[in-house]
Amino acid sequence: MAFYTKEVRNKLMSEAEIDSQFDYHAPSTGDIVDAHEVTRALFKGIAKAYNDALPDAAGRELAILVTKLEEAMFWANAAIARHQDSDPSIYLDLHYFVEGLSG
Repeated sequence: MAFYTKEVRNKLMSEAEIDSQFDYHAPSTGDIVDAHEVTRALFKGIAKAYNDALPDAAGRELAILVTKLEEAMFWANAAIARHQDSDPSIYLDLHYFVEGLSG
């Protein structure tokens, strides 16, 4: 059974990459917390807008749309959390983007 042997093979991910994918990444600054909140607010606003705009007959489509928005929000927040030590200007850009939407 090859599954149980410690054979040498090419791995798709390093152990460090797996750790990064599954470890908790606590927000390191208030800007990171804000970026997560802005991201959630953006996706929530989109979901509410479609919920209000689509006809009742679009129940299945709306459910799928909301599921995909949840997935996109998850990946956006994962990117923020996993790469929060990168260039912090992205978080300021999120705030400017939101202000542009509401202005």
